Amino acid sequence: MKFADLYSEAIIWTCYLENFPCPERYLNIYGLSINERLMFDQLGGLSPFDEFYVRCPGREIARGISDLGLSKKSLILPWIYWPKGHLDTLQGKHVIAPSAEMFNRFDNKVETKKLFERLGIPTPMWSFSNNVAQMVEKPIQDSAGGLGISLTSLNPRDGYFLEEYASGYKSIGIQFFIYDEAEFICADEMLFNSDGTDAFTFHAQRNVEIDELPEKLIDNCLKLIEYISDKGYKGFIGIDVLVREENYYFLEINPRGIAFLPAYFAASARGWKRFKAYTEKKTPGDNALILLDFGKLKKVVERLS
Repeated sequence: MKFADLYSEAIIWTCYLENFPCPERYLNIYGLSINERLMFDQLGGLSPFDEFYVRCPGREIARGISDLGLSKKSLILPWIYWPKGHLDTLQGKHVIAPSAEMFNRFDNKVETKKLFERLGIPTPMWSFSNNVAQMVEKPIQDSAGGLGISLTSLNPRDGYFLEEYASGYKSIGIQFFIYDEAEFICADEMLFNSDGTDAFTFHAQRNVEIDELPEKLIDNCLKLIEYISDKGYKGFIGIDVLVREENYYFLEINPRGIAFLPAYFAASARGWKRFKAYTEKKTPGDNALILLDFGKLKKVVERLS
């Protein structure tokens, strides 16, 4: 079964927490409210999937799971989700996702560093002690969206490790889907913060076509995914890399969808070949659409010329 075959059958669903309050739940990533089930008729304009999106803790997550029953589709593809067990079904629908054991295995950044080395895949030097001026400190596990990552000249804290800081490289996220076979879905380059500070942000990205990436990098992606697939992995998987011309490093594996995925679906549905996604306080112009409105901040995807 190919990824495109799932369009008419699958739901994209995610739940996770943010640092700012969200007064209501959202049905689908594009900001439609849950007031009318007729909203489902509008989803096809922006995404091939029904999308359920829950950002709030506690009972809101439970209610969000319950809402999955609103959709007539039979499959669930968790996008960003930390499983606590092996979920075969949820709300009577089949779940295509890694088990908790598989998730935790490939979410461990130190273990994936060791895997890269065993497979002969280039990765920056890493350590549990700082012997150079500055290194990148990263959580070993349970991190998403860049949380906990920072530059340091010190030894790492408990639960963290250090990675060589490689300057002058583009930060690229590559999305694959594993089911009967491994399929490339999309890729994005992280952009700089809109305030001009010298730091990448997961909230600003542009799309990257597969032919923009080194051929050997893609070969190594497929080697890595073949290994992971042989272990029984199913579902979305993201690979973070650094790229400078034909040179590249593998940073980590993300056993979930990358943050760029909703922007990709929305822009692709509009036929946009070049686009970027970012957060903005102002209402976007004619060449942009709002993915989700948080009030002051709007998640936007904008077409590029």
